[in-house]
Amino acid sequence: PITKACLWTLGGLIALLVVLTAIESSHLFLSTLSAPTEDQQARILDEALVLKGPDSVRLLNISDDGIQVQIDGRLGLDPDRALDIWLGQRARTSWWKNRDRHIVEWALAKVAGVKVELGQLTIAEPDWAKDHPRSDVDSSIEVAAKPASPPPRDLLAFNIDPLLVPLPELLRTSSEDDDADDPVLGGNSTRRARLTMRPLNLTLLFKPVTPAPYLAQLGQRAVKQGDATLDINVRSLSVRGLTWAQMGEKKKGSSWIPRFINLGQKDITKRVRQQIPKLDVGNSTDEFLNLTRYDFFEINGGSDAVEAAGQKALGIRAYAEAKNPLGNLLKGSVRYSLPFGVFLPAAGANDSLALASKPIDTVLLAVIASDPFELDGQEKLQLQLEGRVVPPPPSGGALQTEQSQPAAPQHVFSASHSPPRSLASPSEDALGNFLSRFLRGEANTVYVRGGSPFEHPDPTLPGAGSPDLPGWLSSALSVMDVPISFPGSKVTDLIKNVTIQDLKIKTHPWSKEKLLFSGTILGELSMPGELAAVDVEIRYLWPDILIYDGKPPSMKHPGDGDGDDDDDGGDDDDDDDTSVRDGDEDDGGEPLPSPLPKRAFGRVRPHSWANATTTPDPDDPSPLPRKILRSQLVDVPFTVLPGRSKEFRSYSWKLITGEGAETGIEGSSKVKIWNSGLGDLEISKLPVSGAFIVGKR
Repeated sequence: PITKACLWTLGGLIALLVVLTAIESSHLFLSTLSAPTEDQQARILDEALVLKGPDSVRLLNISDDGIQVQIDGRLGLDPDRALDIWLGQRARTSWWKNRDRHIVEWALAKVAGVKVELGQLTIAEPDWAKDHPRSDVDSSIEVAAKPASPPPRDLLAFNIDPLLVPLPELLRTSSEDDDADDPVLGGNSTRRARLTMRPLNLTLLFKPVTPAPYLAQLGQRAVKQGDATLDINVRSLSVRGLTWAQMGEKKKGSSWIPRFINLGQKDITKRVRQQIPKLDVGNSTDEFLNLTRYDFFEINGGSDAVEAAGQKALGIRAYAEAKNPLGNLLKGSVRYSLPFGVFLPAAGANDSLALASKPIDTVLLAVIASDPFELDGQEKLQLQLEGRVVPPPPSGGALQTEQSQPAAPQHVFSASHSPPRSLASPSEDALGNFLSRFLRGEANTVYVRGGSPFEHPDPTLPGAGSPDLPGWLSSALSVMDVPISFPGSKVTDLIKNVTIQDLKIKTHPWSKEKLLFSGTILGELSMPGELAAVDVEIRYLWPDILIYDGKPPSMKHPGDGDGDDDDDGGDDDDDDDTSVRDGDEDDGGEPLPSPLPKRAFGRVRPHSWANATTTPDPDDPSPLPRKILRSQLVDVPFTVLPGRSKEFRSYSWKLITGEGAETGIEGSSKVKIWNSGLGDLEISKLPVSGAFIVGKR
């Protein structure tokens, strides 16, 4: 009986112990260890965790899979504060709660860290058919549900490598006491959370899963609306406990406790709304992309297309600065050669550096590609680009707009020489206007657009870019459309040292009141440094010049006298009769300057183009000898300027008597140039000036 009683007593004690253990375990797991409420979770993230950065962003690789980057930051945890929020503070809870907390603290002391594995994360258009938790950057705004049609699309996809997070040791004292004398520094994280910050290295791979033009449309719509609403979707999230050995500290031993930490969740979606600040689209884009230096050169073959045509291409080499959006954070290398198209505004288009609110008609000027470059955290990226000028199609060709150009065949070097035409193609007009402004020292606006303008670029020609460029990157480049300023030449006298040989002025055979001018124009072709190595010929000339008795104003130095004090503003102060009638302004040319320059007495402007030749100077032994321009004018109209009959008679008398007259010319000229890579182009308003002696015997 005694033994039986003892056994029953022992069994009862064991049963009681099991029941008490079950009760405490149930309390521990069902009550104490129940998941924190949403409010507690928010407080834990706000007060017990601090994340700073990114301190740096390193570009690891660009491939068809996407862009792989490593983000360095700092992560700090205050586990005591987290337990205070979750289980309550020690000094303010019951004995039972404190006992539960001691068990939790004992278990956490055996855990060295956690491994966080995040499945693919996508940023997508909001699915208004579902009601997801919302997070507004500005809590004062409301997210109104809208019907989604068509179905929402994923925009960006992120693959994140597993993240190892070490857990700081517990202090076993109230974190409130630790922080009582220390105010919160920024945010609401505790001082200990900041003191325990450790380096955090996150490697992720992201890639646009929607074509870049569609992303650009969404961005434009968001800017217009002033806000953007997106869904952040996470396929799966798991958190696993790690032992000290798994964290690389084998000396501290191991424990079975971390294996019980295995939390997971699937299909997590959170809706966020971000307000978009208003953008000033009227600002210059020089801050984002600025051309610093450039030069042109001739490409002598290098491809079957060039050799078959027996021609030379006009190459371009440029150096530019581009703003680095991440500044000193972003480091790495871009191994691809990125292609771009350079476009000119068509005739009549708005020539402005402001970001255009709507597309404008453009024509293709050149194709260029950047060399591979390094990202060293600099504020400005130094880019080197090389490509070629695309010759315009022949007259009558269709306007090459951004939309039509990619489908066009790639006529690479089809330029050829032809007589002057009365009508030019839009591309010829645009390129001629570009060169005219450039040679006059005036800046041009050009549009740089990402991606190759050709559907099938020839990889053997400059400007084609990398043949293995990922498709998603090519699509992203196509969104780029930036107007930039292309500076004019510093050398503006394309034709210098101009003289006229065998100058003759005679009366018209059928009208004594009209005069005719003959002479041979000679000049030196002076290409600016950027075009010094380019073979250019002037084959047609159409001058519009004033004739002076003496040097023209642009060639005079301060203190030079006129030799004539007649400052009558153009009035003829003598009344002697003359058979020469003062001519009226030529309706076909530029207006006469007002007031007329001193000592100018006549104007020469032919009715049409005059033939011209450009030949190397035989007296110049240099490898690139200067070129001599020659154009003969025969019986072209000569007009005596209004009120300048006296000056004309004085000049003529010097020629008749053999005294000789210093003759000046000044004005402008249109020219037809020819280059093997460009063909015929018309350049207008080139300045022309010179001084020489006529009629001295």
